[in-house]
Amino acid sequence: MSGPADIWTVGHSNHPLERFLALLKSTGVTAIADVRSAPYSRRFKYFNREPLRTALSSVGVAYVWLGDALGGKHAGGATPPAEAVTQALDRLADGAERYRVALMCAEADPAQCHRARLVAPLLVARGHAVRHLRADGTLEEHDSVQVRIAGRDRTDPRQDSLL
Repeated sequence: MSGPADIWTVGHSNHPLERFLALLKSTGVTAIADVRSAPYSRRFKYFNREPLRTALSSVGVAYVWLGDALGGKHAGGATPPAEAVTQALDRLADGAERYRVALMCAEADPAQCHRARLVAPLLVARGHAVRHLRADGTLEEHDSVQVRIAGRDRTDPRQDSLL
């Protein structure tokens, strides 16, 4: 019997849409869990929730938005209820049994994003291996990202925990 499924992360950054889709397909990602608090981009409209969902669907990649529970920015600096976070993590775990799931946010570098600072540690605590898909198509193990994070000062102490 194997353990919990691996979960990946990716930042859409400033990729052209075609490059982003090719990156996902080249690594076998079959589902995106959007963990942006607000699933929109002012600069890159194709990364707005509905256009992105349509584009992903056209290449056989499923889409779900989980930013209400797993997003990095919440109204007034509040944290989401622990129950909402737990339900979102359960949904990710269930999805990862059927799909190769990648958490998606905007930041190219996972060490500068809540997906590695907040969400990935919760997944690791549940036994998932977390791998970060970089813009050039390489993978970075979460342990390596954690080392890079530890070497930087935190700029927002409110982002210490989702729970």
